[in-house]
Parts: sequence; C-alpha cells; structure tokens
Amino acid sequence: MSKLTYRSYSWDKEFEIKGYFSDDKSKVVDHEANSGILTYSPNEIVLEIFGEFPNDEAISINFGNPVDKIYGFDSSGNLLILESYGSPYGTDNSSGFPMKKYRIKNFKIFDINYQWLPNKNNFKDLIVELIDELEDTKVQYYQFSFDHLADWIGKPIISTERDFEQKDFNIKVNISNYPSTEVLITSEDLKFKDVPSYIFSYDALSVEPSYRIHLSSPTDRKVSFQKCYDTSIRIKELVEMLSEKSLSFETIEFLCEKRQDNNWPIIRGKYFVQHSRKTTRWDKYRLNKISLSKLDGNFDKIVNNWFDKNELLEFIVREFTSNLHGAPYLEDSFIASIRNLEVYARNFRGGQQPVISKEEDINKQRVFDFINKNVDERFKKIFRNRLKYQRQDNDLRKKLLDLFTNASGKIEKYKYSEDSISKIIEKLYDSRNYYTHGDEKSKYKNLVTDFNEMHELLELCQDVLRFYIFQELGLEYDKE
Repeated sequence: MSKLTYRSYSWDKEFEIKGYFSDDKSKVVDHEANSGILTYSPNEIVLEIFGEFPNDEAISINFGNPVDKIYGFDSSGNLLILESYGSPYGTDNSSGFPMKKYRIKNFKIFDINYQWLPNKNNFKDLIVELIDELEDTKVQYYQFSFDHLADWIGKPIISTERDFEQKDFNIKVNISNYPSTEVLITSEDLKFKDVPSYIFSYDALSVEPSYRIHLSSPTDRKVSFQKCYDTSIRIKELVEMLSEKSLSFETIEFLCEKRQDNNWPIIRGKYFVQHSRKTTRWDKYRLNKISLSKLDGNFDKIVNNWFDKNELLEFIVREFTSNLHGAPYLEDSFIASIRNLEVYARNFRGGQQPVISKEEDINKQRVFDFINKNVDERFKKIFRNRLKYQRQDNDLRKKLLDLFTNASGKIEKYKYSEDSISKIIEKLYDSRNYYTHGDEKSKYKNLVTDFNEMHELLELCQDVLRFYIFQELGLEYDKE
C-alpha cells in the first residue's frame, strides 16, 4: 500500500491514516485516546486500534438507530469524524493488550490551518468546539469527480502544436477562456458548474488535465454537506442513465471556512464511503452526443427536469443503476427491466383510464342489480367491491402495449408491426408473472427461457425505458 497524504487521498486508491482515536470527542487529543490505523480501500474501511474504547459494550447493531461516531486526530494534525456500524471485532489480547477493529461506513477528514483560528488557551477545548461545528457539516462549496468525468464533459483544456522548423513540441493549457456550464438546480437551490485544472509534473515533464463539478449556493451562503452529497449522487446517476455506464466517485472535497482577505482555506475536507467499483470503458465517439459540451444549451432544462421528477423516477433509477453496478443473473435483469417499464407507465402515464365498452358497462350494471336484489345484505358490499376492483397486473398488458406501440419506429433498429408487438407483450407478461410468482411453467405458454431471446428482450426493454426517460428530460433519444 503506497504512502499517500491528504492531498492525494481519493476514492479509487488504497491508503492508511495513522493517528489517535476515541469515541469521546473530549478525549481525541488526550492521553486516554487510543493509537490506531484507519485502512481505506473502496470495498472496505477498517479502523484498528490498540486497546479498546470504554464504551465497546454499547457498540452493537441497533436497527433504526444512528450509527456510532468515532473521532480521530492523525499524525499530520488532520481531524477525522467516522461513522461505524456493527460490533467491534478482533483479538481480546495480543502482546499484552487487546486490539480491536471497527467497520467504518464512511468518514470525513478535515485539513485545518489552526493558526488562522481564534486563539484558544486550551487546544483540547478548541478540538471539541471544532467537532461540534463540523459534525453537522456546512460548506462554502462542494466539488466532486467520478469515472470518465473528463470524457463526459468533453471540453479539452490542453492542446499540442509541433513546430517542424524549430523541431519543437509545444503544449498549451487554456483555462482562462474555459467555457464553463453554469446552471441553477432550482429544486435544490444549488449552482452547478464544471471547473477544470491541471497537474504539471516536473519529473516527467507532463501535463494532466483534471475536472470537478462544483456545487455552491447561488447567494454565497453556506449549505448542508448532506444536501450537496445527495445532489452529487443524483448528477452521477443522470450521467449513468444517459451513458448506460456504471460510474463511481473519484473525489469528494469541500470547503468549510476561508479567509476573507485572500480566500485561502482555513478548514477544508474530504469524504469517503465504503463502495464497490467496476472498470468501464467510455466510447468517446458513441457517447459524444450526451457529453456536457453537446448538451450545453439544453443542460439547464435537462438537469432541472431530472431533479423535478426525482420522486417519480427514484425507483426506476435505483433499479437501473444497481444493475449497472452489480452482476445480476440475466433473469433478474430481465424482470427488473419489465418492472421498470411498469413503474414508468404507472408514474407518468397513469392518467390513462382503462377503456370500457358500452356493452361491458351495461352488463356490469346488470351484475350490480343482481347483487342488490338476490344477495344477503352482509355480503352485498363485499361482492360490489370485488366487482369494482381491477387487478393491477391485468393492466400490465395495456401498459406495455401503450409504451411499445408509441415507441415503435422512434427507436432506430426497433421497428415492429402490431402483430409483433402483441407477441412481445405476451412474452413479457408471462415471463414477468412466472419469474415473480413462480407456479408451474406449463401455465405460461409465452414464457421466455432461451437466454439469447431473453437478452434481446432485455435490451429492447431498456431501450424503450431510456427512450421515455430521455423524453421526460427533454432529450432526443438516438440509439445507434
């Protein structure tokens, strides 16, 4: 594991932080604190301490209760706030003293310039005050990056030029004229802005571009860290939906306090979460049409539609992105794609009432009349309610038929006749019911069991879904 510093800590690297830790904020810089090592890797964060905390017996899995807090002070003077979960584990006695490990869900690390803070006679009191202030973190700004961010933004800041006469190779970095996309996310009252930077290596004589998405208040006031974090997740999910690529954060950093005279940071921080990562390839040519540079004129409308319709899209987005990040069985992905279409139809096209013919309505009334005249009083209400109730899965065929019929011909390479669409709907309907409820296969004559056919229908369902999601965002769906 390579030795890193605060500046180089990032989500995609593994690193260790050595320091002193306590479950009591008043003892972080006290002789009673325990020395330990916080080990970070993307899929696991573990704090190992020498000794044990006095309140270990109280640390247990309590569903519905807040996770326990652990506080730290590392060898560089950085302050840490960690959220642990589960019970501590490890050896009861090693080399004469116990060693305990704590599972860490997430943590914040704060880089603090103490000389610019108000003078305090007691450093321990200052640390307690800082922890009290930083536990409910408020930020001046919040910025983040994720996999392939530079590719998605699509605004190069580095250009090269070769002088054949002088035999020179010139590299130019253009940041002063960078065309940032600035958008107000109205529902969150946060300003979105893409910000470039670069890293120059004197040893390798190389220049590496770097990009961040910057979130801040439009009125320069402090905002909740949690609000910014939730917003950044939604922005990443938007890019995942547009690109069909699983993406993971690379950095999350924020500024809490700055000097008024020169904007130099007094308290800044980074945030880390236990998560899983997948390596994905970004096809610049195919995905160029959904890059920020291409969407620039429409991005305001797109991102605000995305946030305004968050509640209606939440279930669909969670299912769609979890399939991107995981490795589910084909059957599970197939059924999830059908379920997402069903949810979309209910949330966005639910206003369409079932069409009932005049003859059906007349005969339904005859049944009501029969119940009123011939059925025991205590059963009348039961039978009337059963007659009124219309099972939701009986409407699934109509929902799917409506979605596929309207999308047919509007998605390149997917053009079906009415008869073909009807056959597809029957296959989706029977497959969804069998894989959801079980029962005998013989009852589902249109059940899809061939993996090749299942994969083709999965792709079709996902394309139809994305066609309608793009429509909700105000985007034209162009599936090549």
